[in-house]
Amino acid sequence: MKLPLFFLISMFSYYYTLAQQPLIEWQKTYGGSFYDKAVSVTETHDGGYFVGGHSQSDNFHLDNNFGFFDGWVIKLDTHGELQWKKSLGGSGEDYINSVIETHDHKFICLGYTNSINHDITQNFGHTDYWLIKFTNNGNVEWKKNLGGSSNDFGYSICKADNDTYIIAGFSESNDSYVVGNHGWTDAWLLKIDGVGNVLWQKTYGGAKNDHAHAITKTHDGGFLFVGYSNSEDMPGVPNKGGLDFWIVKINKDGTLQWQKKFGGTLDEYARAVMQCNDGSYVIAGETYSHDYDALGNHANSENTGNRDYLVVKIDSTGQKLWSKCYGGLKNEYARSLVQMADGEYLVVGESYSPDGEGEPVGNHGSADFWVVKLNPINGDIRWHKLYGGSGHDEPNCMVSTFDNGYLVVGNTASNNGDITEWRGDDDFWILKLKNNECQSEMNLTKDIPSGNYNFSASERIIFKGKMLDNSSIIKMEANKSIMLTAGFQTQPGATFEAKMGACNN
Repeated sequence: MKLPLFFLISMFSYYYTLAQQPLIEWQKTYGGSFYDKAVSVTETHDGGYFVGGHSQSDNFHLDNNFGFFDGWVIKLDTHGELQWKKSLGGSGEDYINSVIETHDHKFICLGYTNSINHDITQNFGHTDYWLIKFTNNGNVEWKKNLGGSSNDFGYSICKADNDTYIIAGFSESNDSYVVGNHGWTDAWLLKIDGVGNVLWQKTYGGAKNDHAHAITKTHDGGFLFVGYSNSEDMPGVPNKGGLDFWIVKINKDGTLQWQKKFGGTLDEYARAVMQCNDGSYVIAGETYSHDYDALGNHANSENTGNRDYLVVKIDSTGQKLWSKCYGGLKNEYARSLVQMADGEYLVVGESYSPDGEGEPVGNHGSADFWVVKLNPINGDIRWHKLYGGSGHDEPNCMVSTFDNGYLVVGNTASNNGDITEWRGDDDFWILKLKNNECQSEMNLTKDIPSGNYNFSASERIIFKGKMLDNSSIIKMEANKSIMLTAGFQTQPGATFEAKMGACNN
């Protein structure tokens, strides 16, 4: 039921300078004197962040290292301050690639491991999928290996329903947990419950290499995963050459509904996917090709080792709406994307191209984080911005935040420019960006945790969430309308303030 709230309406208008590119609100580095790489992040119900990756360090923020790489997770508050940290692994290679917050406000991590000691007590052969569930204060609730006698690499996890989860990656195995391998490597998906029990498993692919890299739950209750494939024996799915973007739609039980490929005659790697508000999908990754779906590649075609961002938009049935390449003469790789509150798209990746050699402008040296805003209708660039220092700066994951901003995680080898602290080799780099645009329309779909939040649009705001804390103060300002959809709730003592009149484009 709806609880009482303090609701204020006032009529006034104010103006502020229109700004486009996001400003750095804050940035933090965490790690030790060796290689530390942040790969995945999820925003938590308390307004903070849970970050997962891997590390070779055993000093500064790291208490120990069992072997080559260990999995490492950190919990941050809303300002990026460290609340707790945990490293675990064995004497081999242990990687965390994807993290989520669970239905009970704990955390599940997915990655892979080839260890068989210390924190890893079971191995089915070579490399296994590796799952760890943490409590909200950093204790390990359970951990589990899944796989077969060959190599199995876990890359992405997403929520299903009722404390169940889908995990995706790829497998060379055809025994133990892996049943039905079609070729060299297959995409391998499993559904698990909240304690790690396997509910079902499925393999997808053809006679060659087929990899799942990212998965998302879809509006119809099913799932869509993306990756890359060079198999040529998938009915009705021709391969354009080398590895292509591979997009696969399944229902809630894992039954294949449709699959598509996009790319050119060389290699493409799909790294990220999202379903948009209108049911369409956007897929981001990289391309080496200069033809077919990658016709606009900016990279130097005489150097086949250079690549561009490739972004493909498809409708809900997999039909291509547009594809675009973004970058310069050197290397650009897209790694993550989100839909903004105004409906447009934000893509982040890594850029090596110096000024004067393509679209990226303002390179700090070596590789930088490159954030690009795209028009959803045709993929045209609205604005773009580089962040980093003189060393190698690699982004890996981006999320939209409760306050209508963005958080990007990755790793940095810089100690200057936008980076103010560095411990050696690569550190986790956590970059919080403030959305300082005057957006015409904002669709806010997240429940709001404790804190003070201000939202402003030139025309209208639609809020499809709840206020979760009795101390929250939320202010919304729009020139035309503010709509609270069915299901809006607040808590006793919370303040909601709506004002007509806001920013102006």
